[in-house]
Amino acid sequence: VGIHSLLVSRIFKKVYSFEPLQDHFDILKKNILLNRFKNIKIFKKAISKNDKDQVLNILTKNTTATHLNIATRSRYGPVVTKKVKCTSINKINSKIDLIKLDVEGLESELLKKINFKKSFSDFILEVHNKKNARDIFKRLSNFSNIAMYKLKNSKLKIIHNFKDMPSFTKDGSLF
Repeated sequence: VGIHSLLVSRIFKKVYSFEPLQDHFDILKKNILLNRFKNIKIFKKAISKNDKDQVLNILTKNTTATHLNIATRSRYGPVVTKKVKCTSINKINSKIDLIKLDVEGLESELLKKINFKKSFSDFILEVHNKKNARDIFKRLSNFSNIAMYKLKNSKLKIIHNFKDMPSFTKDGSLF
């Protein structure tokens, strides 16, 4: 839990990590302390379209697939729900240089909320299904100042059209 936060903290001066699930929050906090990182600030919140509390679906057999109820992630196995605090993507977007989003299918909805003509961070995105991939591609390809790349197996490839997009997590990450 929090491996990306730990890795990028070696490159960036400040890292903000958002983890709404208490068990994951505690593990991340422990990892930060064990590794003596001083530049990671963790928030016990989810990233969402707005600051309203949301329902979190906790998949008891795979808590890493836990997601907000409004996400398009498919549910498998037993699910427990819990209300969690959220922070709007726009509150953090203008303040930082890089956002790594893995919000289990909510990525395209969050990107719709960002005014890319004004100011925006660089992104690393996980893509969880074809609909999400199509919506992300449609949203980002509207801007001439945004280049998209797919990273898979340590190879970075520019995305020219939808067929180049990752459609699932196993297809690579989107930069």
